[in-house]
Amino acid sequence: MKRIILSALAIIVMATAVQAQGKSPKKTPEQRAKFATDRMKKQCGLDEKQAIKVSAINFEAAKKIDELRAKRKTGEKEGLGKQFQAVEQQRMSQFNEVLTPEQMTCYKKMREDAKEKRKQQKGKVKSKTSKPEDKDDDMDDLTD
Repeated sequence: MKRIILSALAIIVMATAVQAQGKSPKKTPEQRAKFATDRMKKQCGLDEKQAIKVSAINFEAAKKIDELRAKRKTGEKEGLGKQFQAVEQQRMSQFNEVLTPEQMTCYKKMREDAKEKRKQQKGKVKSKTSKPEDKDDDMDDLTD
């Protein structure tokens, strides 16, 4: 009887741990704006005045992006890609007014690096999920 209870408890604990690792809670627009601004301040050398303005720009963009994501979840997908692009273009034009040319170059490089990192992560996920030749060796997937 003790073994059954301990086994059930162990399964519950492992399931909870796996579930907790699966998804992190969604960040609020304020949190995302603060994170982006802090990163830009550190990597691109923004001063305090610039950081305040950039934070406001990032916050407004994050709110708009959340609104567009909510529309996408409700099934309203027509024209959303262009709307996402418009938000990003507006952010870039506002940054052009606040940042120096060197800081703007730094920001563009940060965006490209992040884009490349996302591509690499997507590639890793695809390569792990599509291994038809390794069907016999299922234990390899458990150790990764």
